[in-house]
Amino acid sequence: MVTAFLPIRARPLALVADDDPAIQALVARVINRLGLVAVFADNGAAAIAAVEAHRDSLACAILDIVMPIVNGVDAAHAIQATAPGLPIVLMSSAIPKAYRDRISQLRLAGMLAKPFSFATLRDLLRHVTGDAIALEKEDMYEPQL
Repeated sequence: MVTAFLPIRARPLALVADDDPAIQALVARVINRLGLVAVFADNGAAAIAAVEAHRDSLACAILDIVMPIVNGVDAAHAIQATAPGLPIVLMSSAIPKAYRDRISQLRLAGMLAKPFSFATLRDLLRHVTGDAIALEKEDMYEPQL
């Protein structure tokens, strides 16, 4: 008897960098429902390290702007220097004036204003990752994030 095994396609990763565990959990739920696997970082330095560790498997990076150690804007600049093709989305409830010039220098895939809806995050991730995400279930609820 011959048994053939089809290769299992690994689910793509999405980096979620936010220093608020509640935001991480909420964003991760949406990401996981879309067929991606969330990788977490609680500061910009950890986000840079996560990109180095998972570069070949990442579909996108979602970074909060205001984080400890290294902020999301500086982390995005460092990530674009080492992984220029990785789509980066910045999120924040407000963009501090001090970051606006540095943000304008980035090649961003998108911006998320907190709070955002499930549909907003879903649509942005579909745009950013293209075919990397699976179609979500029709009966999914839409939490406010």
